[in-house]
This record gives sequence, structure tokens and C-alpha cells, in this order.
Amino acid sequence: MYHIIANPAARSGKGKKLWDKKIEPYLKSNNIEYEIHFSKEAGDIASITRSLLGEKVNIVIVGGDGSVNELVNSSDDLSNVTLGLVPCGSGNDFAKGLGIPKNTVKALDIVFKNKQTKPLDIGELSYTDKTSRRFAVSCGIGFDAAVCEEAARTGFKGFLNKLGLGKLIYGSIALKKIFAAQRTECKLKDEESGLIINIKDLFFLTAMNTAYEGGGFKFAPDADPHDGKLSLCIVSNISSMKFFRALPSALSGKHFRYKGIEPLESSKVTVICDDPMWIHTDGEVEKQSAGFTAHIIPGALNVFIP
Repeated sequence: MYHIIANPAARSGKGKKLWDKKIEPYLKSNNIEYEIHFSKEAGDIASITRSLLGEKVNIVIVGGDGSVNELVNSSDDLSNVTLGLVPCGSGNDFAKGLGIPKNTVKALDIVFKNKQTKPLDIGELSYTDKTSRRFAVSCGIGFDAAVCEEAARTGFKGFLNKLGLGKLIYGSIALKKIFAAQRTECKLKDEESGLIINIKDLFFLTAMNTAYEGGGFKFAPDADPHDGKLSLCIVSNISSMKFFRALPSALSGKHFRYKGIEPLESSKVTVICDDPMWIHTDGEVEKQSAGFTAHIIPGALNVFIP
């Protein structure tokens, strides 16, 4: 038995069309036993997941990184869940990091024909006020979070999604933020080794569980969501123009050749900044904070993989 959770509003209505034209016919033609759950508003995916947690359950999400983020934040214990994903978001970084194809039928085949699963690490971020959020892809502070925050509240995002141009709003905001984003000083502690790094002029820091963020930027080319580690990308002491020139190289994971862009690997890090900055988990922005602690929860979620 499979429980399908579909976000019909994904990519401004494309989620519903994908269900009607491809997913439902696939399930019926392959005689798959399933129950469909349509989410209607923010929080529904978490609520639906919690309602299914009494026993071992296969959940297939039709959606994007935000939908996966809702699921991983639905409960402290997801050991009974095996997750499948049919990508239908604007970024789909989680799917890309796991090698799940955009092609709907191929993604369905991974779940219903290959049936290969593997435990996946999940990250957890605790703010300075002790509240916490989990993430499947990444968490970050500074530039990348500021882009997500402005994109979420702009009125143009939904309109451009309807035209298939959703990434345009992120690109235009990112271009503006490169030259105008807040910077601050901070202290980073690698809780695993005890190493302390004083960072001047922090532009942004992202802690990655999988390789891609921001709709395909390979900020953590060596990230492995099964190794119990976070892969950090730290950008500081770099001019806006130099970062503008360096950013395209992040699409192929070659950005670390630029001075001011540094990697770090750890199972747990603490970041404390002089000034509060926007923080995101999987592109979802909840608040500003003067820092956070992020760590990995090894093998917290079983996932269907290629």
C-alpha cells in the first residue's frame, strides 16, 4: 500500500495536471494499491504524514523541496516512513542530489519497480532562541536565505510560475542581493573537532546535506547524505563583483577555486554572528537570528533511490 501526497498547487497548478495526466494513469495501469491525499495549504503535508505514522508506511510526495521539508518536520521519529519523490517543484534540489530524474515515469519507476531503498541523513538546525527546524537539503544564513525570504513574499513569484518562469524571480533577486545583501562578522565552531574560525565580512554560509541548493547550484560537490556529515560552503571577505563572477562556477561545483569561498566538513557546527541575519532550511525562511547550531541525524529517513 502506498500513500501519495500530492501538492496540486506545485508550480502554480502543474502538480494537479501531473497527477491527472501521468501519475494516476501510471498507478492504475500497473495495478498499484494506493491512497491519494491532496494537500490544500501549508502544513497539510506534515499533518497527513503524522496521521500515517502508527505503522510502517510508504509515502510518495508529488512536489518539491518545500514539500519534502514539511515531511521531515512532521515528527521527531520518521523511522516508520519510506519516502518516494516525484519532482514537481521550481528547484527540485533534493531530487537532483539523490539522482531522481525529472521525468515523471522514470521517477515513478524508482519507487514502484526498482524498489531500492537506503537510509538518508537529515539535518537539524537550532536557532539561538532554542527553537529548531529540520532540513533534507540544506540550511543557510546570509545571502541565500535573504534571496529565499524576498522571493517568498514577492507578489511576482506565483505569476511567473504560471508562465514557467519561476526561476526568473530568484535570479533577479539574487542579482540584486549580490550587491546589496547584509554582511556581518561571525564565529564558527566545529563542534566535532573543537576548531574555532573567526569570519570577517560573512556574505553567506550554507550547511549542506545534499550537493545542490538554489535551483541547481552545486555548492557542496562532495556532499553525501549517507555519511553523517554536513558539507559547508563559507563565503566571506569577497567583493560583490568577484562573487558575481564566481557564482556561475557553482553550477558545476568549481567555486572553491576562488579565494573567499571555502569548504568545511563536520557533523555539527555552531555559528554566532554579530548581527541577526535571515536563515533558511530547504529554502523555507522562518525568521532572522544571530546564529544557529546545525547537526546531522544519521539515517533518520528511509528513501527510495535510483
